[in-house]
Amino acid sequence: MRREIEIWENERYQPIGNAFSSAGLLPTDRNKYSLMDGSISWKALNEVESAMVSAGWQWINDWVVLPSTSALSEVGSNDIDKDDVWIYGADFSVKVSEFSPTKLRTSFVRCRKMCREQIYQPMLLVKDRSYFTCNYCDLEKLESLSLLFLTMLSQLSLSKHPRDINILKINNLKTMLHDALELNNKKIVIDELEKHLEVFAKNSRDLWSMASSLIANNDADTLSKRTADLAAHFTYDERNLLASLVIKIHDTQNVYHCNIEGCNKVVLHSSLTCLRTYLLVHRTHASSPRKLVGMNHVGLYTAKDFLRIMIKFVLKKPLIVTALVVLRSSAAPWLST
Repeated sequence: MRREIEIWENERYQPIGNAFSSAGLLPTDRNKYSLMDGSISWKALNEVESAMVSAGWQWINDWVVLPSTSALSEVGSNDIDKDDVWIYGADFSVKVSEFSPTKLRTSFVRCRKMCREQIYQPMLLVKDRSYFTCNYCDLEKLESLSLLFLTMLSQLSLSKHPRDINILKINNLKTMLHDALELNNKKIVIDELEKHLEVFAKNSRDLWSMASSLIANNDADTLSKRTADLAAHFTYDERNLLASLVIKIHDTQNVYHCNIEGCNKVVLHSSLTCLRTYLLVHRTHASSPRKLVGMNHVGLYTAKDFLRIMIKFVLKKPLIVTALVVLRSSAAPWLST
């Protein structure tokens, strides 16, 4: 999973030298690098790279200067000079969206857009890679955990920042959530995860945040609005990747996921669930099989696929008798479909 981070480089005109420079920025101006609206700014790129990343995310590639939307609309993508993609304005109090690629006599400030990609790889936070055997998890559990993470993040954000929220606060909160999930500790029981997170959120509240939340009088509508705001920065795909990882680590009894070594290699490029989940579903839920998900694939085995994978397992594992028993107990409802 990837996302693009956008920032803006800012400069002000200096009469001495007759040139634009970040050194000419006034104390009341935004710093050299900022968000588009200037609400958050930084003096150096290393400050940006530290602030605009949260747990599980990593920077990839280098910063790339891109033409702004206004420059493209006014000049055209074929005519714009890639080495000069600045847009100009009278002052930073004017919205950047109203800046122009044309430099005028009243143009005293300018800025240009910079982008860089991040990739989400929460598995890198886990020291013990023995969890990573098969990518298939129970879809219902995955969805419930995904919603739980968003709800808990919303509640935590309201307790710590009841009045407003921004990308830096969200990144810090997401890092706190990752820490609370204890990805390197198998002591949490998967079905007690909600209670564990509620205790964590309660313990994370200091006196100031408790007083602020009481003054703000947070209600159901406030929580709903905050949840909607956070959903744009804590996306469905990101939450599902995190939920899948949490299931693999904290589902120690393998109720909600498969732990067969090498199983994922068999079904990596197919739309099939893994062998273990197929047997489990058809043995216990033959009338209404539960949906299962993994690697963006959802589905069940056909007869041909099931037999092919079973043969591979039998050849790989010498426990032929056990495999035949499992096959006999699971094949009846499957053959009838």
